[in-house]
Amino acid sequence: MHLRLLGQTPAIPSPGLELLAYLCARGEALREEVRSVVPLGAALQALHATPWGEGVVARGESFAWAGESDLGSLRRALRGRRWLEAWGLYGTLLPGFRSGHAAFQTWLEAERAWLHSAMHGLSLALPAEEVLRLSEAELKAPSDKERALMALLMQGQALLRQEKGKEAVLVLGQALGMQEFGGGEFSALSLALLAEAHWQWGKGPKARQTAEKALQRAADAYGQARAYRAWHLVSGDAGALEQARRLAEGLGIADLLG
Repeated sequence: MHLRLLGQTPAIPSPGLELLAYLCARGEALREEVRSVVPLGAALQALHATPWGEGVVARGESFAWAGESDLGSLRRALRGRRWLEAWGLYGTLLPGFRSGHAAFQTWLEAERAWLHSAMHGLSLALPAEEVLRLSEAELKAPSDKERALMALLMQGQALLRQEKGKEAVLVLGQALGMQEFGGGEFSALSLALLAEAHWQWGKGPKARQTAEKALQRAADAYGQARAYRAWHLVSGDAGALEQARRLAEGLGIADLLG
C-alpha cells in the first residue's frame, strides 16, 4: 500500500487524510501526540470505510502507518542526505489543502516549511554546476509550483556560490515574483539570498535593506540561519554570524552552510 501526498491531494475524507499525513511524516507516534494534532476517533472512523484504514496500525500506546508513502521516503532521503533521490520525490505536501482542524493546519504549515528548508539546504552538498543543470531542466517543464520555486532558489544559491551576484539577483527576483503571484509573502530564505546577491553585485544599501526584511520574516531555523548569515555579510555583525552557526549546527548542516 503506497500513499502519495506530494504534488497531489488524495480524495480521502477528513480527518482521515490528516491522520494519514501525520503518520506518514512521523512513521510512528504516541496516541497522545496524535490526539494533539488530529481528532483520533473521528479520523479512524473516517478511514474505516476506505482501503487506507488497513494501513493504520496500533502498537501498544502508539499508532503507525504500515504502508509506504512518498512523504516518508522524502523525509528519509533528506535526513540521509540523498539529494538526487529527494529531488525526484519533492513537491508540495497536500497542495491546495487546508484543514478545518487548527492544530493539524499548524503542523502542516510547519512540515511544509521543514521540507522546503531541508531540500534547499541539502542542495549545498552538490557542485554548483550540477545544481544549475538540474534546476534549469526542471524550469523547462515544471511539474509543480513548489518545485519551480525551489528550482529558482537553488539556482540563485548556485550562482552566489559562483560569485555571479547580478545573475543571482535576476533569478531570485523571479522567485519573489512567483511567491507574490501565488498570493503569499516573500519568504525569509528568498530575501536572505537576494540580500547576498545584491551585496555581491555591489548594491550595499539595497542588500542591507533586504537583509533586514529577511530577519523580520524569519520563522523556521533554516530561514533564521540564512537571514543571520546575510545580515553578517552586509553589516559585519559577528554576533549574527555566531547565531547563524549555532542554528546551522542545530540543523546538522554546519558543514554545508559554513
